[in-house]
Amino acid sequence: MTDRLEFTILVVISIGGWWLFEFYNAPRFWKSDLELWWHYHNLEPNPYLRRAGYDWAFGTIFPLMFLTAEFFREMIFRGSERGPKVKLSRPVLGVLIVLGVVGAIVPIVYPSTWFAPIVWLALILLIDPINALRGWPSITEDLARGDWRRLLSLLASGLFCGILWEFFNFWALSKWTYTVPFFGDIKIFEMPVLGFLGFPPFAVECWAMYIFVRSLLQPRARGKESGEIFLRT
Repeated sequence: MTDRLEFTILVVISIGGWWLFEFYNAPRFWKSDLELWWHYHNLEPNPYLRRAGYDWAFGTIFPLMFLTAEFFREMIFRGSERGPKVKLSRPVLGVLIVLGVVGAIVPIVYPSTWFAPIVWLALILLIDPINALRGWPSITEDLARGDWRRLLSLLASGLFCGILWEFFNFWALSKWTYTVPFFGDIKIFEMPVLGFLGFPPFAVECWAMYIFVRSLLQPRARGKESGEIFLRT
């Protein structure tokens, strides 16, 4: 919060990022019955107020996860910067990018309730290697140095925030429910239990998206030796 401009940029990227996931959830958005995975109930009838409510809520997603990840990094994972090194060659990164492209396209071309796991993983495979190849902070580069702090912090943050979201959602009047084709009746709050597995990679995916979009607004990576979880390693 000491950098209000950066926080504002983060909020805007958060809103745009979640609208992208809303598109994946309803790729044929002109048909109201084609929401695939989550469904909203008891919403504000005024479309302008409803849109304002959407954007207000969506703008909190990235900041909450990233700040929570910073907390986990400082309090729990401070000693994880000397872990095993995982170095991926450029050809391997190229393969991951191709897999990410395929995973990003298939759920739009062939909408299916079975493709939810692909949506939460495809953009990681696509964007994080691109960030690494462009010299920006990335999980790929972190693991090549044996630094697992960012990955573990983001995974923990995604799960923690997901539990909070589902807890608050369960008691809310305006809420969302889910359609999941596998073990959909076994729930914690409104979320089918297997759905909680999507929250950890979701946090990593959102961070990779933020770094990529943020890099387009700035010509070069900066602060490569710092400890911040957002732009710097």
